[in-house]
Amino acid sequence: MGSRLRLGCDCLDNGRVAVEPVLMLCVSFLQYLDGLPDRQAVEMLRYHAGWNFALNRQLGDELFHHTTLSNFRQRLLENKQSALGFQTILDALAEAGLVSRQSRQRLDSTQMFGLVTK
Repeated sequence: MGSRLRLGCDCLDNGRVAVEPVLMLCVSFLQYLDGLPDRQAVEMLRYHAGWNFALNRQLGDELFHHTTLSNFRQRLLENKQSALGFQTILDALAEAGLVSRQSRQRLDSTQMFGLVTK
């Protein structure tokens, strides 16, 4: 998934194994694109080859509990970091030529997180 993204809001006291923030951001982004709730997004990691390819994962790689996604997004919001994470993804997509920086379409983290938080 590349280098570790530090958002300054890792949860260190819940006893769960840490999940890479870049993976959480990318899963949230794919989840938004496909209009899926958290539980189904994690199931996509179990069965969908395209999602795993996009995330540089293998089918059968270890999964995380679906509540990890909502907990991660909540920590981003509480620490006012959701825009930073989304901007990182948006910049990478623009650099790869997958989205235009001058697009008329509204792309921001508030809209994305609002639609996947159900």
